[in-house]
Amino acid sequence: MTAQVRRYRLGRLALLSMEPAELFRVSEPGLRHVVTVNSEILVLAHEEPAYGALLERTWNTIDGRPLQWLAALLNAGPPPRRLSGSDSLEPLAAHCRDTGGRLFLLGGSERANRQACDQLRARYRGLRLEGYAPPVIDSIDDESWNTTIFTRLARFRPDYLVVAFGSPKGEYWIDRARPRLEVMGVRFAAGFGGAINFVAKVVPRAPRWVQVCGLEWLFRLVVERGRFRRTLRMFRMPYHAIRKQRG
Repeated sequence: MTAQVRRYRLGRLALLSMEPAELFRVSEPGLRHVVTVNSEILVLAHEEPAYGALLERTWNTIDGRPLQWLAALLNAGPPPRRLSGSDSLEPLAAHCRDTGGRLFLLGGSERANRQACDQLRARYRGLRLEGYAPPVIDSIDDESWNTTIFTRLARFRPDYLVVAFGSPKGEYWIDRARPRLEVMGVRFAAGFGGAINFVAKVVPRAPRWVQVCGLEWLFRLVVERGRFRRTLRMFRMPYHAIRKQRG
């Protein structure tokens, strides 16, 4: 990691603050696995040992104002940068267009995936981009399901892969698929949450003032009623962040 990347610890996790360009510029060998950590993910990392162990070996950015504020409160240094998955897909598309990188969008609904690809191709002329929305499935280890995914990935051979399977499913899938992805030449893989839905405009994004006030979670709860149970998890975030804070 370069001097432009700063670490902020919350509980067992090291969160990174950096510019988007620094996140996308992969210099280390192998694949860079990025997780945009919000309050719900931080809680899950402390309550699911296997998930917490996974996030101790990924690049974790700060997703959400409450997490950003708590990281600033509990760590010395300048205020950390918030770098959410929802805000990262378009800068990543611009980076790929400018550098010639090949970008693949994996996941979301068929409609959202198709419309997101169409929108990004229109906005970033010359971008090499493909997408695929596999059917929703409970087990990410299903052989035929994975065979179809890897066949499409091998045909396109992306440099950058955005996965929209949700958390923690997306993180587990990237981690288990890592050896095969590296053989294909994938250098960067991230679960950018609802970014595909937002770019496709199938789900509305919270207004900017709502995001600044740290209430995007509440807006998404109103818009996406199915998030109720997982949203409740976020209220345990301060407990885990403070109780397990380490130097």
